[in-house]
Amino acid sequence: MPGVKNRLTTWTRRAAASGGRVGTAASHAAIHGVFLILSVVFCSRFFLLSDLDSHAIVEGDPALMNWTLQWVSRALYTEPLNLFNGNTFHPYPNSVALTDHMLSLALINIPFQMLSGSTWLGYNFLIFLAYYLSCVGGYWLVREVTGSRHAGVWAGIFWAFMFFRVHHIGHLQILSYQWMPFTVVALVRLLRSPTPGRTLAFSLFFVLQALVSWYLAVISTVLVSVVALSHFKPTYLTLTRGRYYAPALVLCAATILPFAAPYTLSFENTYLGDRYAQSATIGDSVSLSDYLIPPAATFLGQLLENSPWIWEENTLFVGYVPLALALTGLIASVARYRTASVAFARLNRVPWTPATARWVAAGVSLVLIGFVLAKGFVSHVWEIKLPLFYLAEVPGLGFIRGMRAPQRFSLLIYFGITLLSGIGAAVLVAQAKKLASRIALTAVFSLVFLAEVYPYQLPISPQPYEVSQLDRAIASYRLRTPGTPVVLHLPIFYFLMDYAPPEAAYMLDSTIHWSRVVNGFSGANPRGFMENMEAFDSLPSQRGVTKLTELEVDLVAMHQALPENKRRELIAHFSDVPWATVVTVGNDEHLVLIDWKRIPPQLTESLPSPGAP
Repeated sequence: MPGVKNRLTTWTRRAAASGGRVGTAASHAAIHGVFLILSVVFCSRFFLLSDLDSHAIVEGDPALMNWTLQWVSRALYTEPLNLFNGNTFHPYPNSVALTDHMLSLALINIPFQMLSGSTWLGYNFLIFLAYYLSCVGGYWLVREVTGSRHAGVWAGIFWAFMFFRVHHIGHLQILSYQWMPFTVVALVRLLRSPTPGRTLAFSLFFVLQALVSWYLAVISTVLVSVVALSHFKPTYLTLTRGRYYAPALVLCAATILPFAAPYTLSFENTYLGDRYAQSATIGDSVSLSDYLIPPAATFLGQLLENSPWIWEENTLFVGYVPLALALTGLIASVARYRTASVAFARLNRVPWTPATARWVAAGVSLVLIGFVLAKGFVSHVWEIKLPLFYLAEVPGLGFIRGMRAPQRFSLLIYFGITLLSGIGAAVLVAQAKKLASRIALTAVFSLVFLAEVYPYQLPISPQPYEVSQLDRAIASYRLRTPGTPVVLHLPIFYFLMDYAPPEAAYMLDSTIHWSRVVNGFSGANPRGFMENMEAFDSLPSQRGVTKLTELEVDLVAMHQALPENKRRELIAHFSDVPWATVVTVGNDEHLVLIDWKRIPPQLTESLPSPGAP
């Protein structure tokens, strides 16, 4: 009965196809489950899973970047034209340009800010997202390169969990490099077969990455340039294809370049240029050993006597497993074209295409270029100017001078190793005939690597976060008083320690009231800022009182860290003058209400305005 036989055949094929789809869906779910679990495990080293408003470092750079994130998020839906006019470093108007604006991260943070009163929830979620999306991006990239799902799993784990992200756990604007693999895959697909959708996809991913920080914008530009050149074909240069490529360039440039103006202005009004002069003279040197020595925070690093500290800029450990796999990929790519090679005769199992050679070329180029750029502006050994020096001299690229840590260009090296190690993993996994063996081999690669880089011993631990009592009192004051007050926080830690990370806590805690804050913390200060701080540190001197009037300070918050003798002196002074009121907050803190308009002219002296020469 031919009809029945045909129907049975059709049903059998449909059932087989359905089973394949179910199997594929199950494997995808398992892969993403592994990525999610590992992301949570690593995140648990930096915030409490039972308290998402906790964090391991609540001062210094993390607090600075969290303040930036919260300010930019708020400005996007309240006053976008004042996006760079942050509420700290008063009266300097361009304070966000003292760090990275992280616009694309702020867009993601908006719902967390609007729907929760948590200080760290959105920030912590972005760390988790960086881990998880890096897994997905690395997986997608190497699966595109090799066609191997197992190699893709390896690449996702390497790109997400390499120690570089732990090293930069205090720099949200650096650790959020998750969009790079997506950008590269979208670029290659656009070059290969351009469509409007692929033009939009590439533009979107590139902009998402570039609008995290200028470091990542420059690094991503170098990355896509190398990949584009390695995949270039003369047939790509046609008017038809240009209709898709040109809009991508225009979209990217039109979205990113407007943000350059505030940073250009910051070079004139801050000391950012001084950092460039230092780096251009002294140089930042990396060596091969920086990529080979495990940090003290890892298990292997604990076995060494002089392993690098977690936060040294030259803490750039790659891991021995990825290096071995990358070497395998290189050897395999060479042996592929030596048909007489017996040792690699079985490589025919790997689906090797002409595109593979282009990916290998891209990987090798990225490693070499990344190493040269990571060496900085001037060679530390030979004292010769390096490519980064000349790049910073190109008109319109002056903002590169503010990149005081060129070691971060090592991301290009890691990306090249992702490509090469992914190819190596695909070669080795292809030798196994059974699925179980392939899974086991992938697991071995991944687990040994994770053991190499997992941060066993950190000098930090997650802790619940509490906004200071004084800032809560300032928030209450704002509810009762019209206008936006100007706040000075004491002590000024710049004069109590060589490095003043608690100043960043003043910035972060201001996000519950958004008053204008005289204090600030960043890698570079506005001109005149330290002069203002010195004047305020001299309170209750005439110079300090003059500065209260000049900057129209409404509130002076005296924290517990203020030395006791200084506290008693200030309380006695402010209690005796008619233009100040001292309010006790908690047991040991005080908020001074200043009526600066009532300060007698004879108590002030003529001082130059902030930033004046």
